[in-house]
Amino acid sequence: MAFAACSSGEGSGKASHAAVNFVCGSIAGGLACLVTFPIDLLKTRRMIERSDNVGLLSLAKRVWGTEGGLRAFYRGLSPTLTGITLTWGVYFSAYKHAHSLLVRAGWAEQGHMTYMAAAVCAGAATDVVVAPIWVVKTRMQTQYASGRSRVYTGVFAALRVIAANEGPRGLFKGLAPSLLGVAHVAIQFPTYEFLKRELQLVDIRETATGAADEGELASGGDESAPVVLESTSAVARIVAASAISKVVASSIAYPHEVLRTRPQD
Repeated sequence: MAFAACSSGEGSGKASHAAVNFVCGSIAGGLACLVTFPIDLLKTRRMIERSDNVGLLSLAKRVWGTEGGLRAFYRGLSPTLTGITLTWGVYFSAYKHAHSLLVRAGWAEQGHMTYMAAAVCAGAATDVVVAPIWVVKTRMQTQYASGRSRVYTGVFAALRVIAANEGPRGLFKGLAPSLLGVAHVAIQFPTYEFLKRELQLVDIRETATGAADEGELASGGDESAPVVLESTSAVARIVAASAISKVVASSIAYPHEVLRTRPQD
């Protein structure tokens, strides 16, 4: 929930804003990666399978039984953590900067279009910066598939081997489909912002109604109770908005991931 981690980051100036966005986005993305990485590995391996007869459970059993047990499910973790750190760090910083430029250019009244344009700009910039890392990640996740011999021993070694054997273009394979994937961020972030505001309005209306009905007795005489309830409600709003926007965006933009992964393999 990288959006959740960074949604409340406020600083005293542009530099502090950028630092907060970079750190929060990187930490949140890294933690999410550690938890979900085995699923990501299976997803990548499933994308490169040319047969539709290989089910997810069968693939998981094969990886476990023939490639080293639990450790096999974390192959390619180092480039993924590097990529996640760069992705969220660059994306959130670029998004805030792009949004600020658009507002100064007169887009302040465009509402969700401003968020969408900023998301597209930030997503495209991030894809270009991180493309070589995602190529390495895919190669390391798939290098044991179908009896392949081990070639890549680490992130920098893989970058050197790919650059030497395939030239600089090899480091940017799959970039065109990745740029198509800016639809993901163009959908997710505006959806997140919209849901967060709508859920906040619901909370405000419910709070106002409750206060009118119960008055000061609503807090049970404890002045800290409204603060605790408000804080809990804010966290719930952010988590709900993050989860829903991610599901919606991922479902719509998923085909580009297959198109990106196949050339990278």
